[in-house]
Amino acid sequence: MNSGQANSDGILYSPNKSGKTYISLNYHRSKTKKDKTLWMNNISRIQEYELFCTSDDNIWATNNGPTADYWGILNKGDTELGTEGEWLCKFERPINDPDPWHGYPVGENTKGITPGKYLVEFWFQTGVIDKAVQKRIYRSYR
Repeated sequence: MNSGQANSDGILYSPNKSGKTYISLNYHRSKTKKDKTLWMNNISRIQEYELFCTSDDNIWATNNGPTADYWGILNKGDTELGTEGEWLCKFERPINDPDPWHGYPVGENTKGITPGKYLVEFWFQTGVIDKAVQKRIYRSYR
């Protein structure tokens, strides 16, 4: 498995199956920047990377365009990913293609950041989430 390489910003992982690099950023691991969500300590950096790879492999994207961001969820939403109870995560497409992707936990309190309804419906139809989790995500749109 890809162990990543440390740099001043975090841990950089080599390209995955689709050629995307990923960085687990330090500021999403410790409170060094204001207003940044933090990954739970029990979600290791390699698990964060693996969650990104799962999202990429399954194309859990907001849309099909070149600016699509990816989304992730573990155990049908039963696993908390962030320190403030977040159970979804967003992986942002880099502005420049050769740059690495990065991700962070999101939840109901992360204002204005929600997966697209198409993706939520896809997750429900494919069994990634159940009806209760689908409704919970839709409540965050308000």
